[in-house]
Formats: sequence, structure tokens, C-alpha cells
Amino acid sequence: MGEMPLECNGLALRNENEDFSKWNCMWVQKPKGRPIIKKEKQPKKRSKINNPQSICLVMEKDHLDFIKKQALQLSVQQGTYIEPNELIREALQKAFPTPKQFDMFGDKK
Repeated sequence: MGEMPLECNGLALRNENEDFSKWNCMWVQKPKGRPIIKKEKQPKKRSKINNPQSICLVMEKDHLDFIKKQALQLSVQQGTYIEPNELIREALQKAFPTPKQFDMFGDKK
């Protein structure tokens, strides 16, 4: 059947004499059913990274599962979705901070 379309809130049988199955069901909008929730378009997150580069990071499955659980817990606590990649990026930035840049007069940029 796939994911329920936003404009629908229930299932109906195509043929009432047959059982519920993928081929005998269709998505419909019923007068009673779950409320139709329209997703708000969220603005794209802009990367805070100047001149980003892609890398391939290989890690054990247990480590990745742990990071996913941590991201889920933080998402619940903060009320916004946090991707596991964001946690990995933050950990790398803490472990390997970018070098401070100085201009020719010694001022930090």
C-alpha cells in the first residue's frame, strides 16, 4: 500500500466480499478517522561549515547504533529532530578543532 497520502485518513475495500489485502484496499478520506495533518514546509538547514568536503567514515555497527540512540534521545529532549550525522560531526569538531587563522597583522579571523 505504501505510505498514507496526506489528503487521506483511512482505508476502504474495493470489493466488500474479499478480505483486506494490498490489492483490495485503497486510501480514502472518511468523515470519521484520523485527523488530516498537513506537513509544514520546513526551511532547508544551511550548513554551518564553510567549504564542506565529503568523507567516508567506517565504524562498527554497535557504535552506529549507539549514536542513533543518542540522537533519538536528544531529539526527544529538545523536541526537534537531530540526525546521527550531526552528532558525529560535532564529536569530530570537538576532537579536531579547526586551526585558528591569523591574518598578516596577527588578528584572528
